[in-house]
Amino acid sequence: MADNVKIKEGTRYDALRIIAMQPWENCGEQLKSYLKPGTSEELQAGAISGALDVPEAAAFDAVLTHVMTYPPANRDLALDGALRTRLGQKAVLLALLKGQVTTEALGPKRLKVLENAVSAASVQ
Repeated sequence: MADNVKIKEGTRYDALRIIAMQPWENCGEQLKSYLKPGTSEELQAGAISGALDVPEAAAFDAVLTHVMTYPPANRDLALDGALRTRLGQKAVLLALLKGQVTTEALGPKRLKVLENAVSAASVQ
């Protein structure tokens, strides 16, 4: 249903959220196809939200690969969503180190969350 262009985008958005209930190896390619530049903002948001619900590093990597090309609302969705979990925090840190995300895009609040995550990890 997510790929059916005859279906309303709101329903397709919901379908993208639902397919993310599967393991990444089953839903990853389909979700990644909606994370690319030029995708409808609503469908991209569904893919971002769905992928961020998959507790696998590959899902976070897929979301963050094109994060700087997302419209601002989707970029915020991706970054805020990734920073909710330790796995996502690690993925954001790696994306920052690889130049896939900038400190400007993160902004002071997200940088503080990332700094706290790094500090907490170094204590353990």
